[in-house]
Amino acid sequence: MKVAYILSYKYPKYVRTQYILQLLDRMDDITVVKAMNTSTGVLRYVQTIAKLVRLRVVEKPDVYMLGFRGTELFWLVRLITAGKPLIYDEFLNPYLWTIEEHKKFKKGSVLEKLVRFYTKYTLNAADYVLSDTYAHASYSFTNFGISSDKFTTLYVGTDEKVFTESSSKEKDNKKSFNVFFYGNFLPLHGINHIINAAEALKDKKDIQFTIIGGANRKEDMEVFLADVAKRKLNNVEHKPWVEYEELPDYIRRSDLCLGGPFAGTPQAQKVITGKAYQFLSIAKPTIIGAIDEEVGFVDKRNCLLIKQGSTDELVSNILWAYENKDKLGKIGKSGQDLYKKKFSQAAQQKVLRSVLDRAVQ
Repeated sequence: MKVAYILSYKYPKYVRTQYILQLLDRMDDITVVKAMNTSTGVLRYVQTIAKLVRLRVVEKPDVYMLGFRGTELFWLVRLITAGKPLIYDEFLNPYLWTIEEHKKFKKGSVLEKLVRFYTKYTLNAADYVLSDTYAHASYSFTNFGISSDKFTTLYVGTDEKVFTESSSKEKDNKKSFNVFFYGNFLPLHGINHIINAAEALKDKKDIQFTIIGGANRKEDMEVFLADVAKRKLNNVEHKPWVEYEELPDYIRRSDLCLGGPFAGTPQAQKVITGKAYQFLSIAKPTIIGAIDEEVGFVDKRNCLLIKQGSTDELVSNILWAYENKDKLGKIGKSGQDLYKKKFSQAAQQKVLRSVLDRAVQ
């Protein structure tokens, strides 16, 4: 089977893309040809379409897969791939993200209606749709009147060559209890709850927070740093950036990881964060914000599961972990077992393979 993977995104090495390509690479009888951008500017659209046209004429793939984020070019990709099955990695619903999460346009406005129309068009025109959670899939097929048979949940998983459990059990020489978070401070992450928790626990001198990352906009980053300084949070160590390959070391040295999401926003209710998968795969005890889906997370067994939108729950669970350090190793190992069973590349390869086989029947 020859599969064409199509991408035109400003982050061509985005974790979702890398993960799906790794799954495809694991299938010995699959040949992958790519129409992917290298430019991160507007030129990326031209690059992708030019490569796609060549693939259609020269390589003649059996199946086409449009990776995240393919929303903008979907109509043109569908036109070029006409007559062949197209798998659309929706990953997140554009209407949910634009209108309900970020409130870019008012409901009832012309632009809001256009977003709804185009979102429904993409779901109708795709032959198969991949979602990162069943909660996301359910939102899409329920709100846009699409057959649920078209949807398959492909969990994000992680790069298992990078995020590995260290046999040395690396740990800082510090005696403090280290709570770790990293991210780009999207609204769904609920960074305000993490900072509120750090403030509530700042008198616990041996509980320290390590936060890596920051807001995409410079102004938002400045607000965050000013807030930390104003609150005099000496228990927070912030690093704006570390290399991707260094993240596993920070995770291994931590005692407790914050997977989230914590915000309780419409999007947050439907997401299992990529970092949560990474933490689980390394067998780290992880605080996870409950979503609108039963995926196997059990509080105090394979994670610390909390209600979203609550600083109090986040604080109480960090304290519980601090006071029950002897139980964290077992929780982390159980979380890793869940990851291997349900979210690992071995498990998700079977899911993706089933979609490909359906596409060429």
